[in-house]
Amino acid sequence: VTTYGPYDRWNIPGQESALQVQSAELLPPPAAAASAQCPSADFDAFLKAFASDEQVRSAFTAPLVKVAELHSDDEGDHERMVYVARDKYTGFNVGFSGGAFHFIDSTGQADQKPLAIHVTRESDGSRFLSYDYNVSEGNSYRFQNVGGCWSLTQDPEMPSP
Repeated sequence: VTTYGPYDRWNIPGQESALQVQSAELLPPPAAAASAQCPSADFDAFLKAFASDEQVRSAFTAPLVKVAELHSDDEGDHERMVYVARDKYTGFNVGFSGGAFHFIDSTGQADQKPLAIHVTRESDGSRFLSYDYNVSEGNSYRFQNVGGCWSLTQDPEMPSP
């Protein structure tokens, strides 16, 4: 959807008409990797495979990942949720090698020091993974069991600066 006008006022009574739709295009969702073999129904084993293999990450990341981002407007800075297509999502920065998880920096380099991750079982079909890195950094992810295998579906907290 392409719009013109102040998008932050679309739901303010009396000002919603200031935002106009110029065009819209409906595309099919990104194709799911149905042919990919699930590395494991066990979440711990799945996570090790997911964090160590780019093809597994691509196959078992949801077509749209719900991501927290920083949004700035007249009222200041605040968090909002957006959806990012699987092929554009680059927020998973945990690798697994040498029997340990590692932080992967923006250049793709793995920190040699093992990364302590925390996995919380939210339900039978949901796991919340988080980590702290150095003094002020960290991130989190949510995985859902979809069709008998796990899939990265959310990046629900903004990474620390």
